[in-house]
Amino acid sequence: CEGLGSSLSPVVACTIARDFSGPGEHSLFLGCGAAPCGTLQRVSVGYSVHFLGKIEAPAIGRARLMLTGGGASFAEPTLFMSYDALGRTEALALKDDTFCPASLDGFLTMCSTLAVGYVDPLKTTLVQIGSTGATVCRRGEAVPMSMEELGGASESLNHACVFNGGAVVVSGSRLRVLKATDSGVLEPGLALSAPEDVSALNVCCFPEGFPHSVCVAAGLWNRDSVILYSFTSDTPLGECLAPAGAGQPRTVAAMAAADGSASVYVGRSTGSVHVYGVDRRFSPAL
Repeated sequence: CEGLGSSLSPVVACTIARDFSGPGEHSLFLGCGAAPCGTLQRVSVGYSVHFLGKIEAPAIGRARLMLTGGGASFAEPTLFMSYDALGRTEALALKDDTFCPASLDGFLTMCSTLAVGYVDPLKTTLVQIGSTGATVCRRGEAVPMSMEELGGASESLNHACVFNGGAVVVSGSRLRVLKATDSGVLEPGLALSAPEDVSALNVCCFPEGFPHSVCVAAGLWNRDSVILYSFTSDTPLGECLAPAGAGQPRTVAAMAAADGSASVYVGRSTGSVHVYGVDRRFSPAL
C-alpha cells in the first residue's frame, strides 16, 4: 500500500464508499494532485486503481470529498467536492467508474460545504451544511436553516457531520446534535461542550453489545486526544489519549470487527494513524 500511496501522491482528500461494488467490496475515492488541476481516483479491493478523470479546478489541492449513497431520485452514488478557496461545491454522479455532473434540486453549488448526506433510511432528505447555515433538500424543495435554527451558534461553523438520523455541528468548542424528524426537519438536541476547540469530528457506530451504538467523536485542538460522547449525556464516555508528539487529530473513524470488538482510528497532523481498541466500557487503549 505504501507504493500505491506514493504513486498517487499528493493525496489531498479522500472518502471511503462501503460495499460500493458489492457486499464487502469497499472503495476509496482519492483527490490527487495540486493546483492548477488534479485527478480523481478510485482504489478498489486488492489496491487496483481506476482513473475517474481530470479535475480542472485550481483548488483541487484543498478539496473536501464527501460521498452519499443513491437517493430516491438518484440510483447511483453521488460524490461531492467542496472547494473552500473557491467557495463552491461540485456534485458528481458515479456510474461504472465514470462521473458526470449531478443536478440535485435545492443543492447549493456556489458555496463551500462542510458536510452533506441523507438523514433518513429511505434517502429522501438530503442535508447540506455550510459554515453559516444549512439547507434541507426534500422532495424537490429546499428549506434553508439559519444559525439560530441550528442551535444558536454565535460564530461560524468549523466542522459538521451528517448521519442517518440527524447531524452534528461544531463552532469552536461547542457541539450541537441535530435530530431529524419524520417530516425532514432538523431540530436542535443535545448540546455538548468540549474542553477546547475541536479539530476533527465524526459520528461513529459501534457493534451490538456496546451500551451506545452511536457516538460523537471529537478531536481536540491542543490536547491532541479524541473524546467520545453519547447522544444522551454531555459526560464523556472515554478519551483516546495521545502519546507525546503524536500530532493534532485531523480525522477520526470507528470500525467494528467480526468478533464484535471495535477500534477507533485517528489520523494526525504528522501523517501518522493511531488505532485504539475500545471495550464495552468505552475505555480506549492504544
